[in-house]
Amino acid sequence: MKRLFVLLMFCLFFCLTACGSQGFAPFDYSLEEQVFVDSDSAEDGTLVAEYRYSVPKMVAKEKLSKVQRASVDAFNAEMEALVRNSLDYYASLKETALADYEYFKATGIPWDHYYADALDYVEYRIGASAISLLFDEYTDTGGAHPTSGVLCKLYDIEGAAWLTAEELTDDLAAFKAVIAENILHDIEATERSEQYYDDYRTTVEALDGVEYYFTDGGVFIYFQDYTLGPHAVGIQEFYIPAEIFSPALNERAHRVLGY
Repeated sequence: MKRLFVLLMFCLFFCLTACGSQGFAPFDYSLEEQVFVDSDSAEDGTLVAEYRYSVPKMVAKEKLSKVQRASVDAFNAEMEALVRNSLDYYASLKETALADYEYFKATGIPWDHYYADALDYVEYRIGASAISLLFDEYTDTGGAHPTSGVLCKLYDIEGAAWLTAEELTDDLAAFKAVIAENILHDIEATERSEQYYDDYRTTVEALDGVEYYFTDGGVFIYFQDYTLGPHAVGIQEFYIPAEIFSPALNERAHRVLGY
């Protein structure tokens, strides 16, 4: 009987070990849009500022293990932090708008606008391993041109971590070199350089401040407004197929992106 008990315990331990070795199990989830909207007016009721922030919330469609729940929580915590930061910025924007309105009112200048701040997103699921997000940022303070921007985020579901492009390679110089080379080739092939600043090549080669929007086929590279050229040029987008840069990726990147 004792030998049988020991044998049963050994089999149970083996099964648990085998199951544990399978690692993180993908789970079914949805990304539900959360929208935060509000506005502020001066004492006389004149609208002076408003905001609209849209972010996704990960919602599991099945019972989760402890590690799966941790992944959901990490995703949602980052989105909550993004909203908090946006609201902090809006609080400052609102105070500026109120002060500007009082100045306009005191000097007799018509107030024919209001300040606005917005954040909207597009999601892209890379298999069951990653979520890629692209946020469009927009701020209008009544100047000649509103401010537009792009913010990209990549989430490793299994690792419960948000990854930067720098964390996807063990040789950042080689990774940037192949990306920059292909962007410059694209610019020359399409004659975009005629619209850009004279030092655009240096800016492209540095790849400082660019945003990376990964998909299952490659990556979109975004240069923010005024980076490569004047406002009329706008945000610049370049697409690099995965086969071009995948040799420069590390093991984690291959797992997350699937190429």
